[in-house]
Amino acid sequence: MKREPVDQLIERVMAANPGTTPKALSVYFEAVHQELAPLARDLEAEVARLEEVVSEFHSHNKEATR
Repeated sequence: MKREPVDQLIERVMAANPGTTPKALSVYFEAVHQELAPLARDLEAEVARLEEVVSEFHSHNKEATR
């Protein structure tokens, strides 16, 4: 599944939430947060998965060289 680039996502949300008043900025920041939070969770999960793969790789290589 191809993801929208982060900069493009921010530009899209910014365009959908114009304004510079404190209320408008609050709405914009909440909208950006709602868009970015799932991406951050996905990245955390992917990093954890890759760390496990690397750990298993290193464990396997240590056993193979004994």
